Amino acid sequence: MSVNICQAYLLVMRHLPAAIAVTVFLAAAVYSYISLHRAASISVLIVTVESLRDDAVTIENTPSLLKIAEQGTRFTNHRAVSGWTGTNVVSLLTGLTPFESGVHTRGRSISPHKNLPLYILQRSGYQVEGIQGFMLMDIYRNMGLTILTEVRDLQQWLSAKVISHKPFLGWYHYVDTHLPYTTVTDYPTEASRALSGGSYSADQSERLALVQSNYAIHHDEARFERKDVQAVHDLQSSTIREFDAWFAQFWDFFNETGLRRRTILVLTADHGDEHGERGLVGHASTTLRGHLHEEIVRVPLFVWLPEHFSHNSTEAQIDLVSTHEDVMPTILALLRKSAEFNFKGRNLFKSRIDSSWRGMTSSGGFAEPDPHDVNYFEYGILSGTWKLRLRIDRDAHKTFFLHNLKSDRDEVFNLSEEHPDVVDELYTRIQPYIDSQTVLEPAVVATRYVVYEDDSGPVWIHPAVSRTVSYDDMQGKFMLEWHGPADHKYVIEYAAGEDQKQIKGFLNVHGAGKDFGDISKRYWDTWVVPNSPYRLRVRKQGSDQWSRWLELQAVP
Repeated sequence: MSVNICQAYLLVMRHLPAAIAVTVFLAAAVYSYISLHRAASISVLIVTVESLRDDAVTIENTPSLLKIAEQGTRFTNHRAVSGWTGTNVVSLLTGLTPFESGVHTRGRSISPHKNLPLYILQRSGYQVEGIQGFMLMDIYRNMGLTILTEVRDLQQWLSAKVISHKPFLGWYHYVDTHLPYTTVTDYPTEASRALSGGSYSADQSERLALVQSNYAIHHDEARFERKDVQAVHDLQSSTIREFDAWFAQFWDFFNETGLRRRTILVLTADHGDEHGERGLVGHASTTLRGHLHEEIVRVPLFVWLPEHFSHNSTEAQIDLVSTHEDVMPTILALLRKSAEFNFKGRNLFKSRIDSSWRGMTSSGGFAEPDPHDVNYFEYGILSGTWKLRLRIDRDAHKTFFLHNLKSDRDEVFNLSEEHPDVVDELYTRIQPYIDSQTVLEPAVVATRYVVYEDDSGPVWIHPAVSRTVSYDDMQGKFMLEWHGPADHKYVIEYAAGEDQKQIKGFLNVHGAGKDFGDISKRYWDTWVVPNSPYRLRVRKQGSDQWSRWLELQAVP
């Protein structure tokens, strides 16, 4: 018996290393399978908040957001890459730098690329969708995003996703923090009370009234003073507090539906707004004097991961410089999706190296007066405490601005002449990006209106004639319709607004209609009415026969 025991012992010891190896291999295989299965079933929701600068995320303005942030990761040194929405969103959803995308004003779309993140996710079975009508604009094309205009709000859209159990990536843009900073009844501010009570001087009241009523305040409409800055902060805080309440309600829904357990949630802002620090209020598309100062590019970034991803959050270096172009590489890494695209960004949960922020903005963003001839471009680069801004106008004249963010956080002093060596070093680093930037030609915009006397082009159905329309008149039918084959492609030419605030462009449409989706009364009053009148005509693609011009004057 003892001999048998000894032989058995020797046999076990002889095969023990192999047994251990097999066990370890099987355990690793099981772990990898579980991890891949979990990653494959994880969804992604990206929420961008309009014009929310990082220093506005305070315990007074956003108590709910900051409390909820304790369950996630806040990246405290995050920056946008441009001075207006379109360029920033393209970087967020593609990982492209602004130098690569070429989207710097209306009428431009990135070139389609099969290995961009949203296409990769589509091929992996993800439903990749946005739910607001404005996302149909040309600047958001070719990214792999399907737009659902018939969906009313974020919770409605997410409820359908809970039922389907299919992985998704969704983008939602919260718009109500944009100019005008209309005081929300539930969140009055000291500035709004002072305005209504006549506590400000006549000239200051006039400037602040613009902030409360105008969706855009061009650089030549008003010059704000230093004493206005705190009041403008205060006025926007009303809409930020409203957003905070909205997010708290959303967070409850997000948890109660079980989405929290299987969804990566990203919350950031498209860009910030200047509040009078340099004499203006707004950003590139509202001032036509775009720039890359910190109040524009320093924006919040929060990420909440499902519980089984929680180990990643402890590895995040939250104080490292991060940018919008890092968001998609991070998401792909978390989902274990590879990309053949050469991203400049990196996985924020693994990186240990500070990146050099680089930005680029046009002077007027979406509202550039002439998309064919941009007034100027401004470029920026950050290295350590040094920040260089370079403005190049249409005549190729260069102006340098150098700031030391450690000693001059508000970027008041231009140190370019005192430190030419620093200017040279930073310019040498950003020049290759400037020299290689993608240039996209915008669509040709008509310079005058042509009214045809015959009806050879499409005939309008809804609205049938030029007229004044109110929100109630539309009866929830925010769309254009015309007679024509439903299987044809059409082009709508539009002009919105008047004089210097007029914006012209084209929309490509498939089918004899254009649905703008659900529009709230607040959106109508804040965006649609201030941009009227609207002049529109339509033709089939490939035809030179236009419909008659339709002119619509929107009223509250």
